[in-house]
Amino acid sequence: MRLVRFLVGAGAAAAAAYLVVSRRHQGTDAWPADVVQDWYPAGEFDAAYDEMAATVAVDPPTPVKAPVEAGRFAMRGWAGAAGHAVVSGVTFRRRLPHDIEAGQIEIQIDATDNVPEGGVLILRDGGFAPSREGFALMLAAAGPGPFSAAGSYRVHATP
Repeated sequence: MRLVRFLVGAGAAAAAAYLVVSRRHQGTDAWPADVVQDWYPAGEFDAAYDEMAATVAVDPPTPVKAPVEAGRFAMRGWAGAAGHAVVSGVTFRRRLPHDIEAGQIEIQIDATDNVPEGGVLILRDGGFAPSREGFALMLAAAGPGPFSAAGSYRVHATP
């Protein structure tokens, strides 16, 4: 946590309902060592004070991990028995500037049919491992018959 000091001019103070302020008398450049902070109703302050400062404790901003690439995928197949699978490639809209690892890809499954828990996998083996151009997904069936999954993916800059 860090402290942030906001300077509020006399005209802007009327817009707030109440302010916690530290006052500095007009014409002085230094803040006294024992500054007193008080609650002031908006617009009701002594005109002899040319500015007010409020100190507020705020948490540092949480960095937002914007994805390098994002998109959607859909896969389907027909299984003769549980465990049958299909493999499909997902091609990025544009070639990425650097190689990526499977840990940098986040997938979110929106819908499945006849697919077990953990039945959608990002392949990491040679020849199927993620690259600058895309990655490969494997979809496994929970039982015989048609099976499918659809969702979205995000590629992050770091794993």
